[in-house]
Amino acid sequence: MEVDTSKRIRRDVPKAVFGFNVPWRDFQIGHSDATGAVRSDVIALLQPFAGASYRYPGGNVSNWFDWTGAGLDPKARAQQLADFDRRAQLQFGPKEFARFVSEVDGVALITLNIAGKSAGEYHTAEADRQVNSALNTLKRADVFGCVGGRSCRLIALEFGNEMDWPPYRWSGPDYAQRVASLIPSVSKSAPEAKLVVHGATAPWALKDGRLQDFNGAVADTLARSVSGIAIHPYYDGITVPDALRYTDKFSQAFKSVGGSPDVYITEHARWPSMPKTGPWQQNWFMATGVGGAVSTADFQLGIISMPNVVMSNWHALGMAGPWQLLRVDSSGAAYPTPVYWALKTLREAFLSDVYKSTLRDSRKPEYAGGYNVRVVVMGTGDDSIKSVLGVNRSSSSVNVRVIDQNGEKVLTSTVVERAVSSEDRSAENTESRRDQITQKVSTAKNFDGSYCAEANSVFSLVEAN
Repeated sequence: MEVDTSKRIRRDVPKAVFGFNVPWRDFQIGHSDATGAVRSDVIALLQPFAGASYRYPGGNVSNWFDWTGAGLDPKARAQQLADFDRRAQLQFGPKEFARFVSEVDGVALITLNIAGKSAGEYHTAEADRQVNSALNTLKRADVFGCVGGRSCRLIALEFGNEMDWPPYRWSGPDYAQRVASLIPSVSKSAPEAKLVVHGATAPWALKDGRLQDFNGAVADTLARSVSGIAIHPYYDGITVPDALRYTDKFSQAFKSVGGSPDVYITEHARWPSMPKTGPWQQNWFMATGVGGAVSTADFQLGIISMPNVVMSNWHALGMAGPWQLLRVDSSGAAYPTPVYWALKTLREAFLSDVYKSTLRDSRKPEYAGGYNVRVVVMGTGDDSIKSVLGVNRSSSSVNVRVIDQNGEKVLTSTVVERAVSSEDRSAENTESRRDQITQKVSTAKNFDGSYCAEANSVFSLVEAN
């Protein structure tokens, strides 16, 4: 790989590109106690992601989250409807979420309920009431105390989640009209907040005309009134390059009409394929096992290099469904999945700027995306430290040598090497084998400029301070 250290393709990459979706019920059943306080081991596992973004109340659950009672004391809160018609006592509420975000040194995005209540009567008046209740709650001194602004941990508000999908099935004009009716009061109450609207859900399943019908209507009505557009890329049913292209397409939809080109990836993850026979659950290892870790890291490297991506949230921090960053054993202790270790490996070598680079690999691509290796080279603004972040998607190891435009090695002196890998792409951590897949760390005191990336691996190299 050749790196032009005189050219940067992105400066000041926000740490919020390493983030997590936080569905309140799925989170509280494993990661917080009866008072809503988050367990200390979970806090410790997330603290290495300082600056990460956290999305609450989650995904679908946001669309019927009742903010009118969420600000009450925990014991006075009524049961809330979560997804899949499940109800639960709200223990991990806005107050507890705000405390959690502070404890992990993160920032927050709140997804607003713009539909109303869950009875199916999606009235503007009820939606307005819900949004105002949310803002009043979030501004309380015992919650965030603010909504937006330089010193506020709550930086963005998202208008609904996948409103074009069942049970809502709103068209682009329907969605745009509802959001437009809410923006004046939101902007007045929270003038410093970033406002985010979503584009079409699963755009790869739509014909270009239908995608344009939705995104075009949203862009025409809202692009100049909000801070950016949200997308939920799920891969590897579509390849990572295709997911990145759709992300860019969403950005261009707003940019083409004079709006902000910023993209908020409020959910992303590897999607487990449906087995030919048997339940979907038997393929859930694809989301969080080694294969999921490599796919996730590949996508993460792609968005780090995209100047318009300002936030991303891996789905999810919770204890239900295929996507679980952390699992909990029978004693209640949390332990990481391979995806956690992959993201941590990248985050620990994450610096502020991305250099322009050219990768040369003469091997036949094994991945459907058309390559074996993706590498991003980063540096600090003053070039005092440099790092290499990468994935090897092939079934064999590869020697990675990174040189600059003058043929000199980019990393010098002492280099910390981190990696997550396995010959078995289906390998996953379980209660009986919690550390089957973990992060390997070593230090090369006289780094010679070359690194052997193992098969099916996520790796990072960073110059020691």
